[in-house]
Amino acid sequence: MFDRPDLGDQAILVSLDFGDADYQESVAECAELVRGSKVEILGMVQGKRQRPDAALFAGKGKVEEIASMVRASGANVVIFNHALSPGQERNLERALDLQPCAVAGSGAQPGARAAVPRDRPQQPDPGHLRPARAQP
Repeated sequence: MFDRPDLGDQAILVSLDFGDADYQESVAECAELVRGSKVEILGMVQGKRQRPDAALFAGKGKVEEIASMVRASGANVVIFNHALSPGQERNLERALDLQPCAVAGSGAQPGARAAVPRDRPQQPDPGHLRPARAQP
């Protein structure tokens, strides 16, 4: 049996609708994977865009909403149900004071990322939640 790294146990999920036909199914499957990893979902931030924001994926206003929800709820992990570019990861880390890590699973978007506190140690994990970057 494998243990997931201690990424956090209280999450805010972030999912944007880019017009995909299976959007709701993807959101539900992501939530199921998160719950299956014994992470409590404290809230969800959803929105609709034509395409991801180049800098912050979700846009400045949505990222401010995410940060506010994290502070209000006490969440210690933010999980994105979409792939993020390295630049988006860096910008989100600065904006949310969180370090990105990956979410994996059959229905989650390939390369999807989660954000966890910077001071939390990262470890390889064969389960659903994976660190975004390999540690030396």
